[in-house]
Amino acid sequence: MDNTADAGTGKQDGMVRAHPLLPASAGAMHWGVKASFLSYVRNSGGKTAIVVPAGVTGETFTFPRTAGEYPPGTVRFSGGVAFSAHGGMMTVILAEAAIETSSDGLWLTIADTADITDESRRRRIARLVPANSHGNIPAGSSTLTPLLALSGVGLFGDVYAEGTAFDPLVLMPKDPVNGP
Repeated sequence: MDNTADAGTGKQDGMVRAHPLLPASAGAMHWGVKASFLSYVRNSGGKTAIVVPAGVTGETFTFPRTAGEYPPGTVRFSGGVAFSAHGGMMTVILAEAAIETSSDGLWLTIADTADITDESRRRRIARLVPANSHGNIPAGSSTLTPLLALSGVGLFGDVYAEGTAFDPLVLMPKDPVNGP
């Protein structure tokens, strides 16, 4: 997939369709979140917890694709990662991530942690734009840069401004942690 393609809306004939940057074959999302945030959690004596079936390699988290029927232009991922520091005063939970196409672009969303059982409660945390590939990525993969959305600013304690670039995420055709 050409990662330099136009980040169009995926809108055709007034209806939202699959986005050109969202590969239909995505089997997993590989994402380091933000290096400075991970460093802050680590240096403040904080903790990181993985919610399976998500996995971790170094400081990069892998979320396998969730099976099921979703609207066109939506890919959901399973598991999560939770960060805490300062005796629980800072908590960030990234659970049940999804990439969703809408009339205003491609978005990274997470489950609303107030009720993760209600699939309709989603929170947009970042707009996704094309990224230059970093290093060797598997064939059929796509690299995107998350730009923090206003609705994601509070999630990270108002430390990062709207539009702040987070670490690139890679959509891979296979899940390298949990298998195909």
